[in-house]
Amino acid sequence: MMPEVFPIPAVNQAWNQAIIPQAFIEPALLHALLGITSSTLKSKHIKPFDPSSAFAELQSHKMASINLINRKLQNVSDATQLSTIFTVVTLFGYELAVDEDSDAIQVHLRGLRDLINLRGGFDGLPVFLMQIALLYVFIRQSRPQSWPRADEWRFSGDLGFAATRRSLPSFPILPMKAKPPKNTLDRISARIDPSLRLLGMKLMKFKTSLDPKMIQVYRDLSVVVAFRESCSGGIEVTLYEVEYFETLALRVQHHLITFLATHLSRQDSDIQSICRVTVPIFVVRYQFSMFGPSMIMDSMVLQLYEVLSNLDLSESWKSFPSVLVWALMFGVWISKEKSMRDWFLFKLAATSHGKLRWQWNEIRDILQTLFYVDRLHGADFEGICEEVRLLVPHVGPTLPEPSR
Repeated sequence: MMPEVFPIPAVNQAWNQAIIPQAFIEPALLHALLGITSSTLKSKHIKPFDPSSAFAELQSHKMASINLINRKLQNVSDATQLSTIFTVVTLFGYELAVDEDSDAIQVHLRGLRDLINLRGGFDGLPVFLMQIALLYVFIRQSRPQSWPRADEWRFSGDLGFAATRRSLPSFPILPMKAKPPKNTLDRISARIDPSLRLLGMKLMKFKTSLDPKMIQVYRDLSVVVAFRESCSGGIEVTLYEVEYFETLALRVQHHLITFLATHLSRQDSDIQSICRVTVPIFVVRYQFSMFGPSMIMDSMVLQLYEVLSNLDLSESWKSFPSVLVWALMFGVWISKEKSMRDWFLFKLAATSHGKLRWQWNEIRDILQTLFYVDRLHGADFEGICEEVRLLVPHVGPTLPEPSR
């Protein structure tokens, strides 16, 4: 049903096998799914397409689903059934994808959190269901262009809202699954591309300047990315193996967003301040590699600017030049506004003058020791590298501050 959310076939198949049987026994869920499915099929296969008719049908199914689910919420036993939670998640996705009603999204998120608390936690809930609640993704092309606000990308969820608002996640952290047997992990590890073994290694050279809690988080993120890249390369894995690593991924992201929101209560080192923002930027764009600028990235690029603009970059170049190159290049890459992009680009050129030759092979080697995936970032970052190389001989002493 949702290959963009679950690109690994085993997970997508598991989602379908879980939700479809539940829809046959839960009318509220059936209505929620029928509304989205029928309108999508009409938009793709019925010519000429009538958007008003499809939208009206969608709204009709939505209201029927809400009326039915409200009845089930009257007692704890019905409210905590898996079918009820599936329905709330589907309605949440509807609000995000079609109506883009932030108030309704918040209501569904709070409701979902309360239902999970009533169940006693996450036990018994599929990992991929929690991915939707925490990381829900929506592709613009699946909605007819004539529908309201069809010109914007949207992807969010509890962690996305928290990152945008600089607040703590609403959901508690997922409990970790039991680790697969050592021979399984060895089999997976043996197939990992050697370049992926370098992920995050550069940060480990600065362990004394990093928050002790985050060192393990960065190590876990390296493992998650290496596993996902192996899956994208065709490695065969079982559903349990996927669930184990995806649970680890959700835990990593929960830690990153929590750490992002609590920095005022700490005295972070300069390098930790840079990583506090740049690592979540990498994670969000890696999780949803098909997306360009978004509400979350607008917030994150501003947070990265605030960190870097308050540092003595000349001293940073002496202490951790590779980390600075990595952070500033991500700043260029995610900036939607030209003035902000120019600020990051200028800082790269001006502060690295005489320190780097800005040959792509040299820069690529630096990036691969941090959090960077050549398959996804290579072409764009090589273009940024060339821009900086051409700019270095011509940088002036100052550049206007970006508009915010």
